[in-house]
Amino acid sequence: MSAADPGEASGSARPAATRSYSIPFREVWEEALRSVSSLRGWEILEQDSTRGTMRLNTRSTLGYRPVEAKLSLRLDDLGQTRLEFAFPERGGLPLPPAGPTRARRMLNRLDRALQARRRG
Repeated sequence: MSAADPGEASGSARPAATRSYSIPFREVWEEALRSVSSLRGWEILEQDSTRGTMRLNTRSTLGYRPVEAKLSLRLDDLGQTRLEFAFPERGGLPLPPAGPTRARRMLNRLDRALQARRRG
């Protein structure tokens, strides 16, 4: 994973990860919805497939407060589907350790699902 500029995230955000896929936007969007929905502790607060944005909450099993996250999808200049994942600022509060760990877990699940989809 590499650091990302969250792009059009409202307010400032803590970048978490970016991914680029040579897979159509719609397939990545649908698989991202399935990946988020299949993980315990994740909740989709808002989604807009036209703008390619999801506002999410994730909560650890240790009972930390929910952590808001933003997932954005867009086509880049090369026609690849680009995913950007960021954590909005929390008014000076530190990001609970569960946030980045859970983000990596969700993105790894998405990567595996997209790879399997392309093979089969």
